[in-house]
Amino acid sequence: MAKLSKQEVEHIVRLSKLALTDAEVAKYTEQLSDVLEYVSQIDELATENIKDITILETENVARNDIAREIWKRDDLLKNAPQVENGYIVVPEVFEKNE
Repeated sequence: MAKLSKQEVEHIVRLSKLALTDAEVAKYTEQLSDVLEYVSQIDELATENIKDITILETENVARNDIAREIWKRDDLLKNAPQVENGYIVVPEVFEKNE
């Protein structure tokens, strides 16, 4: 794993909207490179024979996605205090400037 360059860390700093001194950038360049180097060790592990396990019993409980009409529009509109042309009438929110 290649070390991060100062320019890459400065780019990360800009994206993160952080304000760091040159000394902090140098420090974090080294620290972030060390972290990436440590994490890259996972690539060296032989994991092809490791079985996936879980401690929880899992099961897909989603129902089938079947299109159906649950509510009839006219039945819903019966509950509205005021209906006009098939729509619920609501109070105006903005004042009209004429």
